[in-house]
Amino acid sequence: QLGKGVAYVRFNHADCVDEVLALPEEKLTLADRPIRVQRCKTVPYSTSVHKASAAASSSSPHHGPETSTRRPTKQSGGKTKVPPGPKDERKLAKANDPERAARRLEKKKRVKLEKLRMANKPDKTHPRTPKDRGPKNTKSGMKKIRKRRFPSLNTGYIFADNAGGSQCLKDVADRIYDYLINTNVQLGADYSVSVEATKRATVEPQEAAAMLINASSSQEISFGSSSTMLVENLARAIEADVRPGEELVVSFADHEGELLLRHSISGHKSIACISTNIGPWVCLAARLGARVVPWCPKPVSSDSNNPFDVGLKLEDLDDLITKDTRIVAFTACSNILGTWVDVKHAISRVRSICQAKGARKVETTQVLYAREASLNNSVTSLAHYFLKTLKLQPGGPGYEVTYGTTGVLPYLLDIGRSGINPVGHQPDIELLKMTFDKFANHEERLMEPLIRFLLSKWDSGVRIVGPASSSKSIRAPTISFVVVGDDGRSKRLQSKAVVAEFDKLGNVGIRYGHFYSHRLFGFLGMDPEDGVVRISLVHYNTVEEVERIIDVLNVVIGS
Repeated sequence: QLGKGVAYVRFNHADCVDEVLALPEEKLTLADRPIRVQRCKTVPYSTSVHKASAAASSSSPHHGPETSTRRPTKQSGGKTKVPPGPKDERKLAKANDPERAARRLEKKKRVKLEKLRMANKPDKTHPRTPKDRGPKNTKSGMKKIRKRRFPSLNTGYIFADNAGGSQCLKDVADRIYDYLINTNVQLGADYSVSVEATKRATVEPQEAAAMLINASSSQEISFGSSSTMLVENLARAIEADVRPGEELVVSFADHEGELLLRHSISGHKSIACISTNIGPWVCLAARLGARVVPWCPKPVSSDSNNPFDVGLKLEDLDDLITKDTRIVAFTACSNILGTWVDVKHAISRVRSICQAKGARKVETTQVLYAREASLNNSVTSLAHYFLKTLKLQPGGPGYEVTYGTTGVLPYLLDIGRSGINPVGHQPDIELLKMTFDKFANHEERLMEPLIRFLLSKWDSGVRIVGPASSSKSIRAPTISFVVVGDDGRSKRLQSKAVVAEFDKLGNVGIRYGHFYSHRLFGFLGMDPEDGVVRISLVHYNTVEEVERIIDVLNVVIGS
């Protein structure tokens, strides 16, 4: 069956047209159906120009790509349109139009992202059953953890901004609820409910935290509204024992969160500072006339072509520490670089150098990750260290939230017990070590495909900020990167634009920015406002989630 249609036939010479028109009607048939033939009313191109062009092409020694004499013209709305003509010439003109190519590439990207969005969109009309909730990951038992312990993960949403705050355990939320419903009374009284509330708020949380960070006594534990405020309180507490001219060695690869308020009282300037890691020590030095000595990150390897592959080097402490050193402050892991600092060797090195150089008194302070605290007995030789468990309200740690933290330790111990057949009693500290080993192994599996993908996009301008390694002994699963241009430094894609594509999908949470590490960005020569793209994973994330993130990145970054 043939339908109606119109065809245009191009001949090499106008005489051929005359010959066809002269054919008898019985010769002009197709499948026993007559064909009506007539001369085109308009000539879409000049035969002489076409012949001259063909002759020039055949005689020219140039063997480069074909070019078309047709040029697209601007239409209303800013789009371009190719003039009428032979199909081959129109096709060539379209291929050589950079604006059209850019529009088509952007359209393809939109289509791919929309497909990814629809593929990952939870089906609200058909609630998921326990059997199909969350990506499967039987090797590490993450599926069971997601289902039972973290209800927020059952929605299908991918939480990949965990460095800014991980999801809440159900047991923690249950304990907060239980405290508010059953023991929300004033502490310190003799009646039974107050006795129970006092125990829940001032005894049990401290004992659980002491076990978690391997402290020698629960008396060493103090809860605060945030690590930001705790470090500031510490700086204020030791202020009386810091002398003018003494030195504070502070790592400049860290979160700062500095809020500096200056005002005048009776003609005298005073400084109030609310900050963490770097800020309190900078303000302390300014108040007392002490000196801040920056411990700056340096290129990890001289062979690396990546200017953002930097980290703190312990050997730099040999020259930074002097007889005037009073405080050495550093973090166990940069929230941008994701690099571990070897705490044990750092403390040992600080103490030996200070002793050799005759320092009066030195205190080491550090913000720690729970795994580092539990597995490293040497942290007990730190003067002060901080562990962030929950983001509490700014006014102070509510008693219900403090009690809620007691739900963390049982969860970690349960993970340690799972999948083993212990002989006899296993000490809690050993179970914690087993738990954090499981977490580290799983997080290494999460990092491997993401790091591998980012390295494969080197020619597209992707540069990892920090070590290009997925080894659990080198880095945490907090991975930052930028997309640069041909010069290797200025950005081809803004970090904000990359994250915006994820935001449009609506089912993946990552982030961009400086993350309060202003001094690190100054050292790297980067605009802190646009900052980096940061993907931060933890033990409840899955390899399948990482693969979905990679699918989106592949479309956004391009080739």
